Amino acid sequence: AWAEGVYPIALQKYFVFGAEVISPCEGVVVAATDHLPDLLPPDRDVEHAAGNHVAIDTGDCTVYLAHLMKGSVTVDVGQRVRAGKILGKVGNSGDTTEPHLHVHAERDSEGIPLRFKGRFLVRNDCVDVRD
Repeated sequence: AWAEGVYPIALQKYFVFGAEVISPCEGVVVAATDHLPDLLPPDRDVEHAAGNHVAIDTGDCTVYLAHLMKGSVTVDVGQRVRAGKILGKVGNSGDTTEPHLHVHAERDSEGIPLRFKGRFLVRNDCVDVRD
C-alpha cells in the first residue's frame, strides 16, 4: 500500500511524503525552487507545474526532480552535486494530484529516456544510487 486509505487528503497518509530525495547523477544545479506550498489533494498549481524542484546539468542533459516539499531543498543554483547527495524531500507542490517524485531528463528541450544503473525503470521501482 502506498497510502493509508483511498486517495486521502492528509499528506502524511502517503508513505512517500517527506522521504529523502537524492541526486541520481553528478552535475551542476541550474535551478532550485523551494518556496511553493505543499497542496492538499486534489488541489493543483498549474502555474508552477514542477512545484519545488531541482534541475541538474550533467553536461549531457538536464535532470529535473520535481514536486518537492516546501522548505526541504538543500542545494543552491551553481552548486556541484554528486550522485547520492540529498537534494530535498518528496512533497506535493506544483501540478500534481498526490505526493510523488517526478524525475525527467531533457536534451535540447526534448525528453530523453532515463536509465538507472543500466536499466529502465517501471512505475514504483526504487533505485539507490549510493550503492
